[in-house]
Order: sequence, then C-alpha cells, then structure tokens
Amino acid sequence: MRSRLAILVLAVFAIGQTGARAQTDEDLRLLWRKGDLAGMEQFARTGDSRAEAWMGLMLRNRSRRPEAKEWFRRAAEKGDRFSLWSMAEIHEQDREYPEAAYWYRRGAEAGMGESATQYAYLSLKGRGVEKNEAEALRWYLRAAELGDRYAYLPLARLYSEGTGTSQNRIEAYAWATIAEYHLDGSDFEPEQAARELKVHLGQALTADQAAAALNRAKELQPGVDSFEKSSGIMPIIAGLGILGVLACIPVGLLLGAKAFVGWAVRKIRGRG
Repeated sequence: MRSRLAILVLAVFAIGQTGARAQTDEDLRLLWRKGDLAGMEQFARTGDSRAEAWMGLMLRNRSRRPEAKEWFRRAAEKGDRFSLWSMAEIHEQDREYPEAAYWYRRGAEAGMGESATQYAYLSLKGRGVEKNEAEALRWYLRAAELGDRYAYLPLARLYSEGTGTSQNRIEAYAWATIAEYHLDGSDFEPEQAARELKVHLGQALTADQAAAALNRAKELQPGVDSFEKSSGIMPIIAGLGILGVLACIPVGLLLGAKAFVGWAVRKIRGRG
C-alpha cells in the first residue's frame, strides 16, 4: 500500500472547502494550529462536517483512534471526501477489512479515484468483501477513468494475466505504457515494474501488435501526444542539462578568481 502522507498534509488546507465560509474556515485552521481540541469540539458538536473532519484528524494524530473513527464517520456520512477516505484508511490500518471496504466503496461511488483503486485491490484479494476478479477489474477501470495513476499498472497486470477478463497483451501493453508515463521518479518501484512488464509483453508482440498497443494507449489517454517519444527524450534532456551545469562550474571559478585578483591588486595599489 502506498503512502498517503501527501493527502494528510493537503487535508490541512482542503477540509471543508466546498461551500465553506471563509472566516469560519480560518477559525478552524487556527484551532488546528493551536491544537485546541476543546475549541474544535464546540464547532463539531453543532454538526459542522468540516469541524467533525478536523476532530477526526486531531484525534487520530493523538492516537485516539476509536474517537477519531466516530468523528470521521459523522463527517463521512455527510459526504465529506477527506473523511470518506480517512474512514476507509483507518479501518484498513486496524485490519477491519469489511469496514474499510465499505468506506472505500462509498468513496469510489462519490467519484474518488484513489478510493476506487483501493476498493478494487480489496476485491481482487478478497479482503473485507468476497473475492471477485471481474469486479476488481471494473473498479480499476473506474479508477483509471477518474485519473488515479496507481490504477494503471494493476490494469496492465490483469490484462496480461487474463485475470477477471480474457488475456489481452495489446491492452496490457497499452496500460503498462500509460503507467510508465505517469509514474514519476517518486514512484521508482512501480515505474520500474511497469517498464519491466512492458519489456516482457513486448517480447511476445509483433511489430504491428506493438504499434496497435501504442495507438490503444493514445486512445485511452488522448491528452498525451507520444508515450514513446516522451520517455525517450527526457533522459537526453536531463543529461544535457547536467552537462550544461558541469560546464558552467569551471567558467564560474575562473571568473571568480579573476575578480579576486583584480580586487587584491586594487587594494595593494591603494595602500601604496
């Protein structure tokens, strides 16, 4: 399971943005920064979903997980997206898989791509829900539609293995290409896995099939002009950039030395 630290950090700024009153939101953030749990609870007990979400976050950070779950639940029932995610995540961390699956499903139905990916994973493994490979494929596809980049590699694997669907190497190669393109340097292991899967699939494809797979990738992700071009040129650009920086170092040192000598000469002459 991938880290969701970034989502936790963004929550400080994102909770309750929809339809929020600016001054009240600032009050809540101020209470968060102060660590004023009692003050936050006063807002939360009015039924304000934003304050309920903040309460859940504050209590979770204090390792008061049962109380955090209750406040997250209240906000999630009102449709707060951060709380929908947090409810699923905290139950999964506590190995309460049926509850985790329920809230991931709720989040997925609300249009949250990351929740759809996690629900697909639980369906694939049979954790908290009955194992259903076809259902897992369906939710991975939905997550991909919603733009969650972590759905692309599992889709490539499912099509490659014929899991939950008939084996389709062209479709698998297309999704592996998309996965490699979207997974950046911060996701080294998934990116490497996507690249290795592409190599493996490519060995079983003819040149025409590989071309068809790339065309399929462009159909699935029409916003990207050329996967092969981008993946091939970026290392070259990066290498040229590094060489440029290295080339500037001797020049900078030379200019610096020249300036120092000039300064020293002027100082000596001034004393004379």
